[in-house]
Amino acid sequence: MFDSDEFISIFLSEANEIVEGLENDLVLLEDNKSDEDLLNKIFRSAHTLKSSAGTVGFTTMSELNHVAENLLEKVRSGKLDVTPKMITVLLEFLDTVKLMLQNIIDGKGEAEGVDNIESLKAKIKAIADLTPFLPPIRHKRMRKTATYRYIGSERSTLYTVCKSSWPIVLEITTTCMPG
Repeated sequence: MFDSDEFISIFLSEANEIVEGLENDLVLLEDNKSDEDLLNKIFRSAHTLKSSAGTVGFTTMSELNHVAENLLEKVRSGKLDVTPKMITVLLEFLDTVKLMLQNIIDGKGEAEGVDNIESLKAKIKAIADLTPFLPPIRHKRMRKTATYRYIGSERSTLYTVCKSSWPIVLEITTTCMPG
């Protein structure tokens, strides 16, 4: 017969170890953005945490981890570059997971009192999906002439302002996530 308390105890021990390792690895990643071995290690850790949480029935934690895992897969596959904002949001994700783990240790529901789960999912998804945000300035004579590059979660766009006979060309870099 299986003892669910024993499985939860094992999960908590492993999850805390994984979270600690992920924190260290994310800090390393900030300075070693192209380290494929490190990226793969981070992805595998996030995947293990997601799967383990789901296995023992912590679906909210598993779903949150799934969103982070999707972001990490895009980085690992080269679709996104690592940015400081991404690291910050992933560290916020780990802080939230730590709160959820503490809730489980305290015998509470995993998400009890953790109010930022949905907003955190939205932040992570915005980074992963390159959700664009318009520049904060607009002018009636400003027109977009070309979007020409994506670098990580940033998009550079050329705008032309026809204020006189000499057009002024502006390059505006927008961050594609809430911030």
